[in-house]
Order: sequence, then C-alpha cells, then structure tokens
Amino acid sequence: MYQKVQDNYSAALHGVDAAQQLQTDRLSLQLSKRRLGEWSNANKRNGGIFQGKVDMLTREIKQTEKSIVFSTQQQHGHGAAAAARAHH
Repeated sequence: MYQKVQDNYSAALHGVDAAQQLQTDRLSLQLSKRRLGEWSNANKRNGGIFQGKVDMLTREIKQTEKSIVFSTQQQHGHGAAAAARAHH
C-alpha cells in the first residue's frame, strides 16, 4: 500500500496527470483480478501448489484497491472514494 501511495505522490510531483495514474491503477486492478482467477483455478486443479502466487496476487489487489481509493479521495473527495470502493 505504502509503495503505491509513494508512486502516486511521485508521479504527481513529476508531471504525470493524476487522472492518468488513476486510470492506470484501475486497469492494473482489472488485470490482477483476471490473473487471480486464472491462478486460483490452476491452484485448485493442482492441489494447492500455487497458493503462494494466489496469496501474492490477493495482496496486490488489496494494495491497488487502497491506492485507487486514496487517489480518488485526492481528486474528488471522500464521498467519491466511498462510492468507488462500493463498486469493487
């Protein structure tokens, strides 16, 4: 989580548009969720040998979701962030 916040802050300081960073985080979240589904299925089929990968992707998804909420709060306020969190 902290690393994502740092990345967003650094991007803001270096001229990367906050809306672009938010969009990138949303796309990253979608891809991570897709990968999690694929790895979860492979893990079930193979007796749990990919549990470490599933756990890592789950943590990555949670971090990205927190980053999206933080970025949304920064851009649009806490009410919009709460609405965005409700959609995930």
